[in-house]
Amino acid sequence: MQKLLSLKQNYFKEIDNRAKNLAKNLVHSNLKDAFVTNEILKFIIELYNSENKSNSNFIKEDFKSSSHQAITSDFEFFISRILYHYSKEKKFDWEINLRCQKKDYKQNKQIAPDILITNKKGKIVAIIEIKVRAGYMQCFFSKIRADKEKKILSQNKQSKYNPKEVIKKYHDQLKKYSQMDIRGKEKTFVLLPTFILVSRKDNKESIKDFKKEFEKNSKLSKNNLIVLSGDKDLDLAKIKETNYINGKLELHPTNEFERFIKNISKGR
Repeated sequence: MQKLLSLKQNYFKEIDNRAKNLAKNLVHSNLKDAFVTNEILKFIIELYNSENKSNSNFIKEDFKSSSHQAITSDFEFFISRILYHYSKEKKFDWEINLRCQKKDYKQNKQIAPDILITNKKGKIVAIIEIKVRAGYMQCFFSKIRADKEKKILSQNKQSKYNPKEVIKKYHDQLKKYSQMDIRGKEKTFVLLPTFILVSRKDNKESIKDFKKEFEKNSKLSKNNLIVLSGDKDLDLAKIKETNYINGKLELHPTNEFERFIKNISKGR
């Protein structure tokens, strides 16, 4: 048990060290470039590759495995530690809550956003919902996808995927978060690495279209959707070392994460 614990602790220490380095970069950069976002995208690729290869030594003729552990919790930890170290470097009075239940007395219910940032007095700085992949909620971002799913449902009443119900589910979730504060709509954000699984081969919609649909369905500003890559078809789960060109990997990072950091740092 102690050996496994030690291995786990070392794993998360490594993630934390990387988060700390990126936080320092955020402090000392002008937040206009996308260096940190590019590093975050590369980290997601590494997470996928490590999960895909971690049990590869056991794959033999009489032992197969096609399922892999989800990377969501590790990625959420990484982002939360970037925010934590950034607040320490800037000497902000932030508290970072990762998947912690909080009593919302206005709604009289327990609420647990992926990441909740408050100050020491309990004032909300930001609420962040993280989606590593948006496959199930693709109709939340794509009108074309929603219309196709509606058509499928009308032709097959047994279909388990109802786009209206999916849109309502995620709208209600974000609404619940935004009602935690009088200015909750300004402070509620969704972080999404790429639009893979939303963007399909037959889908001609642009990122601008996806953001417009997000704004309509969430009732939040399109600026509250933090997308890390400007390549809507980028699949981070399938990138291998062979994708590097001359030592570089074209990930088309945006600076939306850096802009988000800048915005929540104002008037803190």
